[in-house]
Amino acid sequence: MMDKQSELDEFVGLQAGSQFLQSWRWGEFQRAVPRPVQRWGVYHGERILGAAQVFEHRLPLGKKYWYVPRGPVLDESLPPDQYRGAARLLVETIVAYAEKSNVMFLKLEPAWEKIGETVFKAVTHGWQIKKVDQVQPTHTWILDVGPTEEQLLAAMHPKARYNIKLAERKGVHIRSVETINDFDAFLSLTAQTARRDGITTHSHDYYRTMHRTLAGKNFLRLFSAEYEGKIIASNMVVFFGDTVTYLHGSSGDARREVMAPHLLQWHQIQEAKKGGYAKYDFGGVAPAHDQDSPHPWDGITRFKQGFGGHGVSFLGAFDLILDPVWYTIYKMAQKAIIR
Repeated sequence: MMDKQSELDEFVGLQAGSQFLQSWRWGEFQRAVPRPVQRWGVYHGERILGAAQVFEHRLPLGKKYWYVPRGPVLDESLPPDQYRGAARLLVETIVAYAEKSNVMFLKLEPAWEKIGETVFKAVTHGWQIKKVDQVQPTHTWILDVGPTEEQLLAAMHPKARYNIKLAERKGVHIRSVETINDFDAFLSLTAQTARRDGITTHSHDYYRTMHRTLAGKNFLRLFSAEYEGKIIASNMVVFFGDTVTYLHGSSGDARREVMAPHLLQWHQIQEAKKGGYAKYDFGGVAPAHDQDSPHPWDGITRFKQGFGGHGVSFLGAFDLILDPVWYTIYKMAQKAIIR
C-alpha cells in the first residue's frame, strides 16, 4: 500500500489530464464522509508504474463494494506491454484483498480514453465484468489554456464572448476571498439551481465536509460572482496536477440577465492560466446524439462548449463482480427501488 501523500500526488499529478479524484486530499475528504480509503501502488524498483485509490461503500446487510474513480492511474510513458502488465498487477492485487475482505464487487472507472478499450479488456480478462451507469461523467469538455487570453476569447462562440463582456459592463464582480457568507451563499444557490433545473445535488453536510477538508492550499477554491452587493452565482473549483476542474456550480433565480456564470467561468480560466496549469476541465457534457432526441444535459453542454475546447470520452464504469449471487440480488433490489 502507498502511505505517502507526496508520493501519490506527485505521480498522479504528473500524468496528463491529472485526476484529482485519485489525489491524496480527495481521499482524506472521502475518509471524512466517512468512507474507508486504501491506496495501492505498483513499483519497478523505486519507480511508480501505477496507482489506485480505493473507496469503500457500505451497503445494507453488511455488504460493501470498492470504488476506483478515474483510476487506476498508470504511467503514460510506459511501453504498451509494461502499461498492460502494471495495470493487470495492480487490479490483481486489489481484487485479492477485496476477496479476503468480503467485497461484493469492484467498481472501476478508468480515466483512459476510448483508445484504451483493448488495454482494459486485457487488464480485466478472466473476471466477470459488467458495464454499468456512469458515476463520473463519461463525456467531458476540456479547454487547453496555453494560448493567450486574446486567443482564448477569439476561439469562443460569439455569444459566450458577448455574455462575458456584458457581465463586465453590468458591473458583475468576481472574487475568491472566502468567508462564511460566501459558503452559505453557495449552499443557498445550489438549492435554487436544483429546484430550477430539476437536478439532484449533495446534502449540505456533504458540501460542508468537502469545504472543511479540502479548502485552502490552492486545492479547492470557491469563486463568487457579486452583483449590486449580492452573490448571485458561486462555483467550487479544484486545482491539481496540470488541470483545473469545475466541480460544482450554482446560480440564483434572480438577475440571470447579467450573465454572471459566463464571467465566473472566464475568471476561473484566467486563474488556471495564471497558475501555470495546462487544462481547464468543465466536467460532464451530453454524449453525441440525434438532435431530434434531446438530452437532459443539452443546455449545460451548449454553455460549456461556448468557451471553446474539445470533448474527451472515457470508457465508462464497470463492475468487476466478486460475489455473483449477492451481486444479482443487489442489482434486482436497485431495479425495484427505481420502479
